[in-house]
Amino acid sequence: MSESNYSNIQTTVVMLAWASVLAVGMTMLHAHGARPGDPGSRRGRWPIDSTISRVADWPIILVFLDPRCPCARATIAELEIILASSGNQAMTRIVLVGSPEQGAAWVDDGTWANLVKLPGVELLRDDQGLEAKRFGVATSGQVLVFHHDGELVFQGGITPSRGHQGANYGREAVIGLILGEKVSVSSFPVFGCPLEKGVGIGERTP
Repeated sequence: MSESNYSNIQTTVVMLAWASVLAVGMTMLHAHGARPGDPGSRRGRWPIDSTISRVADWPIILVFLDPRCPCARATIAELEIILASSGNQAMTRIVLVGSPEQGAAWVDDGTWANLVKLPGVELLRDDQGLEAKRFGVATSGQVLVFHHDGELVFQGGITPSRGHQGANYGREAVIGLILGEKVSVSSFPVFGCPLEKGVGIGERTP
């Protein structure tokens, strides 16, 4: 075998090996992006021990987020669509879940406040993760919709996969509920970073 032929064979083997590695990597990345987070525990009604206020005769949307989770931006983008499509006919609260160890300093850098300047949306800080625990939330990106009488009518995510935007049943269900339409979907997988045991911050991998 000539030296040039041997070199060509080596190049081909290397290229095939790299192609295999890339294929495996893409498969793993897709599987990770499509794997939902912990749905938490479903509460049938508004927790009586919650310190989050609500107004009678108004539905309310709660969005629990860890701002350091890369998936949070996709959730906010989908929330913008929900608010625009439903005419802001619900109270909307974004609950920023924090860590007892690190306190609330990470909320105060201004970056997140600029990102979520949405009309009619109120930001709440849950530094100790107590509200997340009360509402049974375990994953960043979890959205809860409560009827005006305090009944939970939707629990889940509003993105189609981790860190991605696009049409999905969760988003459409929330829009329909706020508009008073009959909706058959009451839950949808949530894609985001885990909140450790529903009471604090876990890992940041999206």
